[in-house]
Amino acid sequence: MSVIYNNTVKNSRLTVVLNAIDQGASFGTLELQAANDDVLAIFTLPDPSGAVASQALTLDCTPPLSTVGTAAAGAGTDATKARVKDSDGTVIISGLTAGEAATDIILDNSNIAEDQVVQLNSGVITHG
Repeated sequence: MSVIYNNTVKNSRLTVVLNAIDQGASFGTLELQAANDDVLAIFTLPDPSGAVASQALTLDCTPPLSTVGTAAAGAGTDATKARVKDSDGTVIISGLTAGEAATDIILDNSNIAEDQVVQLNSGVITHG
């Protein structure tokens, strides 16, 4: 049987996650990854990096965040997942889905090439 939390507890748990991302002297990051775990692009998140409401942590992507593809992206590689790190490089969230629709992390283009501009349109982490 699955554990069920009430909505207040879910929001509190997500607030702990948000605080972990934003701790430290610098900014947290969101890394887009290929299926083989190669890092294709790295976004610097604002501080605070988002907000918690209605059992979801919504990343602050207003205006949309932009970055460029890394050398690992090569001529073009699909981003299928993402992870969020704090400013010390500690992974806070992993296993996020990434794509152009119906994923945790929404991009303008999920096929990323080296030095290509990539835009982060939205990111929502929902409490299970």
